Amino acid sequence: MNEQRKPIYELTKVALFAAVTFLGIQAFRIPLPAAVGVPFLHFGNIFLLLGALILGGKKGAFAGAIGFAIFDLLNGYITVMPKVIILAILMSFVASKLFEHFKDQIGVTKALILATTCAFLISLTGDFLYDTATLFLVGNGLSVAMWGAFTSLLATFVNSVFGIVAVTILYPVLNPLVKKF
Repeated sequence: MNEQRKPIYELTKVALFAAVTFLGIQAFRIPLPAAVGVPFLHFGNIFLLLGALILGGKKGAFAGAIGFAIFDLLNGYITVMPKVIILAILMSFVASKLFEHFKDQIGVTKALILATTCAFLISLTGDFLYDTATLFLVGNGLSVAMWGAFTSLLATFVNSVFGIVAVTILYPVLNPLVKKF
C-alpha cells in the first residue's frame, strides 16, 4: 500500500463502520415497551463492536460514536446522545483491549465471546444507571426508580445476547475482508 494513501484508507474504514453502525440502527428497529425511554432492538451495537475489534479501540469507538450520533440527531434522541456516545466509547475500548489481550491465550472465538460479553455488560450497567437516575430525578423514590430501570432493560439484554452471537460469527468473516481492503 502506498504510504501516502494509508491515512485515506484508514479514514475510509472508519467512515464505513460509522455508516454501517448508523444503518444497523436506522434500517432495523423493533420498539419494545419500557418504563423509561423508547428502547428497541437493533443491529447498531454489533457493528460498533465489529468496528472496535477490526479497527482497534480508538478508531472503532470513533466510528461507532459517529454512527450512533448521526442516528440520534436524525431521529430525535438528542437527550440521550451523551449517554449513548459514552457507552459506545467504553464498549469499544473494553472489547478491543480484552480481545487483543486474550485472543492468543484462549483462542479467537473464546476471546470474542469474552470481549463482547464484557462490552454488553457495560451497556446493561450504563442503561440501568442512566434510567435509574432519570426516574429518580423526576421524583420517584430510589427503589421505584431502580425497578423501573430494571424493567426497561429487556431491549438491551436481547440486543446483547444477539450481539454476542452475531459478532462471534461475523468477525472471522469480515476481519480478513477489511484487512485486505
